[in-house]
Amino acid sequence: SAFAASFIAFLIKRHYPLQDDQLGHMQAGIVEHKLGREYPDPVTQLMYRPLDIPEDQQEVFWMLDHFRWQRLREAFVTEQLLETDPMKSNTPEEMARNIVDVRHGTEQLATRVFVQFGCSLLGFLGFVGALAGTAYLVNNSSLAWLPTIIAVFVGVFLVLVLTSFLRLRASMRLKVFANSGELTPQLLTKVLAHRQLLAKVGYKRSTSMLTHANGPAEEDNQEEEAEDEAGDEDDDEDEEEELPPLVSV
Repeated sequence: SAFAASFIAFLIKRHYPLQDDQLGHMQAGIVEHKLGREYPDPVTQLMYRPLDIPEDQQEVFWMLDHFRWQRLREAFVTEQLLETDPMKSNTPEEMARNIVDVRHGTEQLATRVFVQFGCSLLGFLGFVGALAGTAYLVNNSSLAWLPTIIAVFVGVFLVLVLTSFLRLRASMRLKVFANSGELTPQLLTKVLAHRQLLAKVGYKRSTSMLTHANGPAEEDNQEEEAEDEAGDEDDDEDEEEELPPLVSV
């Protein structure tokens, strides 16, 4: 329901508190971004500039937008760059050098999406068949829950089928754009670099919040460990003092 969605959004927003000075930076950043200039993120202080895509490449960008950043990296980036830390900043030149053949990347992406679509469709048809076979149990007071649960899974797999179908259609369009030369390594470099920046901003926000949340506890643990080590040293010294002197014969 709308109330549940609003409540979940409220809980998520509480994880990203903004101070008055940060609100001022947000207002200034909105103005700078409208002018096409970069401005630091108010929380992480990372410089950010909105992605500028020419009008003749908008449709290609929309097709790429069907896929997550990690999925695009796996399809269009070489193994050498994939093995590095994804949160590490890569220069546009480095990203451009590690872009694989665009046609090969679109083929790999389409194959993976086709497998996802096939699995989703099989799961949907399987649960539809199970629902048809257990529909008579609705009148059974002890087993009426079974067709209800199956109906829920039918809805879940229906969403997966529709989502994977849209991605499959987008991957087919990307293959056409790759063959026609509209999907270029330069565009991929720009999109991947922008996605990486967004992921890094989100990662630094969550990391900074975890650091602030766990900082006092970690300090307490370190103090306790230091006290324990000091106590052990004192015990060792006491034991050495209590030992009687050796008598030579």
